[in-house]
Amino acid sequence: MKRSVPKLKTDKDAEDFLDQDLSDLDFGAFKPAGFEFENKAARVNMRMPQSQLDAVKAEAKKRGVPYQRLMRELVQRGLESCVQADHYCSDRVSPIIFWQRLAMKSTSNRTFGS
Repeated sequence: MKRSVPKLKTDKDAEDFLDQDLSDLDFGAFKPAGFEFENKAARVNMRMPQSQLDAVKAEAKKRGVPYQRLMRELVQRGLESCVQADHYCSDRVSPIIFWQRLAMKSTSNRTFGS
């Protein structure tokens, strides 16, 4: 019978737990973790319906993540689906690279005084 993963309250508990044989653990309840490595220096201020923000906050609470992180994830998914659906990028670069290139093109096409 598989045993469940205990709640680990301290780093010492986690270290001691990882020093054991873990082959009989039930990892069925585990969820993949996402990591954000890029610096989040840019700020966004936008208006949206209160009901939409409430829905995002409720979903974030259900998932146990901050709502801003969920919003970044949803934006990223939207970018990826746009790139895949519309084939914006024939050389298969990542959606972030595509949007950075698009932003650079739009700023290079500006003229002074506009």
